[in-house]
Amino acid sequence: MSHTYTANLLHVVFSTNHRRDLIPPELQPRLWGYMAEIGRNRAVHILAVGGIANHAHVLLSLPPVMPLAKAVQALKRISSKWMNEIGRDFAWQEGYAAFSVGRSQVSSVIGYVNSQPEHHRKHSFESEFLSLLAKHGRIRPKICVRVGPSPPGLRSLMNDSQRWKRWANLGKALRARWSEKKPHSVGAQMRRLGEMLPKGPALAPAQ
Repeated sequence: MSHTYTANLLHVVFSTNHRRDLIPPELQPRLWGYMAEIGRNRAVHILAVGGIANHAHVLLSLPPVMPLAKAVQALKRISSKWMNEIGRDFAWQEGYAAFSVGRSQVSSVIGYVNSQPEHHRKHSFESEFLSLLAKHGRIRPKICVRVGPSPPGLRSLMNDSQRWKRWANLGKALRARWSEKKPHSVGAQMRRLGEMLPKGPALAPAQ
C-alpha cells in the first residue's frame, strides 16, 4: 500500500486557567472559529469546537504524522496569544483530556459540542468532566484535579476516596494485630476506624 489512511477521531476538553470565566458569550463564536482555523492551517481536521466561559471542547481528526500533544499545544498557545492581542487577560490551564470517538458517534459528539451552552444550564463543568471520565473508564478522583484549585464538590469526593483508602490500610493493620495475638489495642483502632469512615449509609454486616 503506497498511501497512509488513518481515522484518529478525538474529543478533547480543556479549561481556562483556574477554570475562571474568561470567555464572554459574545466572544465565544469568534474564538471557536479561530481555533478551527488554527487546526486547518496545521492539517488537523476540526469537526466541531464549542464550550462556555470556562472551558472548550474540540472534536478533531489527527493526521498520521501529528501527535495529539502537539496539536493541542498549538490550539491552546495560538488561541491564547490571539485572545491577549485583542485585549483579554487570558490563558488556558495546563493539561487536557482526550477521548477516542468511533465513527458511529461523530454526529452525537458534534451535537454535544455545539450545544454546550444549553447543556451547562443544568450541569457544571466539574460534573460534566466527571461524567466523561466515568463514561470512558477513568473514574479515579485524583486524575481530575492535577492542576489548579479543586471545586468543593470535587474536594469532598477526593476526601471520601482518601478516607476509604485509610480505612482499608487500617483494616490490614487490624488483621495483622489479630494474627499476632495482640488484641489490647484493637478497641482504640476500631474507634479510629469509625472516625475515618465517609459519611453515608451504614455498612451491611459481613455475611
